[in-house]
Amino acid sequence: MTDLLTFSDKAVDSVLKTILQGGLQLIGAPGGCIGLKEESGMTFLVGHVAGVYPERIGMSVSIETGLVGQVFKTGLVQCSANYRHYSHSLMSEDCEDISSAIAVPLTWNGIVHGVMIVSWVEQKHQITAENVAILQQYGQLASIVLGNALTYQRSEYFAFHDTLTGLANRAALKQRMDEELQWGNAQAGACVFIDLDNL
Repeated sequence: MTDLLTFSDKAVDSVLKTILQGGLQLIGAPGGCIGLKEESGMTFLVGHVAGVYPERIGMSVSIETGLVGQVFKTGLVQCSANYRHYSHSLMSEDCEDISSAIAVPLTWNGIVHGVMIVSWVEQKHQITAENVAILQQYGQLASIVLGNALTYQRSEYFAFHDTLTGLANRAALKQRMDEELQWGNAQAGACVFIDLDNL
């Protein structure tokens, strides 16, 4: 858990991978996945997978089904010691080998934005109250780290894009021009700025 506290990489992708690895280590789970709600607000995009099912990376899952759906609906940790008989299970071929699973919400500002799922395959795992409590506390800490990374990513984006239109701004143009000049790709030319604010 101290790795997460001292984690300095601000890239969301790296943060997600670190959160998943830490969660699996904490309770000794052999595999799992982690991801965020997509912009549409209707699907969960799997960003990282560990242990099993590497083909799930990039997979979109409805936020209305399975353990993921229950986490988004309730905002609480959800678990199933016998996932094959869980009433909300996704019984697709992608999930047929999962025997037990715990899904942990990743929230900030009171809204679930992502989910970490730790899972066991083939043999059922006895999920204890201690497993759930550990992952719940870890999820709260992970949510803070992930929220910071997402805030950093957003502020970095808006440093070079207009907040209203999303178009590249003057700082982005300057950065791009500096890059071109540095690489020697620029030839003789001129750049004209026209301010349209007060027309």
